[in-house]
Amino acid sequence: MSSEELVGLEKLQAYVNGFVPARCVNRAGDPVLDAKGNERV
Repeated sequence: MSSEELVGLEKLQAYVNGFVPARCVNRAGDPVLDAKGNERV
């Protein structure tokens, strides 16, 4: 990769690492659980 591509990749990685998981909730605002009872994100 060129140095310009590496800089772009680093910026993209920093952007993606800033994402936070979203909680899944139903209309009542209660967390949605999977088949094992774990909260879905």
